[in-house]
Amino acid sequence: MADMQRVSPSTNKAFETFINAYASQYGNDTLSLIQGGKLWNRLSETQKNKYRRMGRVQLVNMEGDDCMSCPQKRRRKPRCAPKPRCAPKMRCARKPRCAPKPQCAPKPRCAPKPRCAPKPRCAPKPRCARKPRCAPKCQKPGPVTNNGYLNFLRVYRRKHCGLNPNDLVTKGARAWVRLPECKKDRYRRQACKVTCNPRHQRRKECR
Repeated sequence: MADMQRVSPSTNKAFETFINAYASQYGNDTLSLIQGGKLWNRLSETQKNKYRRMGRVQLVNMEGDDCMSCPQKRRRKPRCAPKPRCAPKMRCARKPRCAPKPQCAPKPRCAPKPRCAPKPRCAPKPRCARKPRCAPKCQKPGPVTNNGYLNFLRVYRRKHCGLNPNDLVTKGARAWVRLPECKKDRYRRQACKVTCNPRHQRRKECR
């Protein structure tokens, strides 16, 4: 404890430099630091002045009994001998390349075939004469009715077979208007033979 009291305060840079150099060599545990403090007190002023002038340096080699108190350095384990490298593998010999096959001689080209003479064209066939168009078929006239105008259309349809129903009614009505009364009575008499209505039978044409 008396030795620990002699140790300079931690603010002393020379002591810090010495302790750091001591700890780097012998360890940073508590026992090593205590021994480092004791060793600092045993140093002479000239040895302490070296640490005051220098920064972080190794410990000064001490002679005599002072070095006997220093702990021995830890011996490092010997390094393992490097493993022998494997011998490089032998490369296989390359296979000899096959000799190129002889190329076949080109076949002789066939002589071109002679072209056939063009066939003579046939004479054009004479066109057949067109058949005459058939006359339009007439529609059935239908039965006789009790109306004279409708009976007139039965006859008008036979004479004009190609008319449409609309044209037939339109043109038939115009022809009925232009027809004289004596000819209209003829179709009215046909209606009298078919009708059963007594009012129609009392007409002049039906008497």
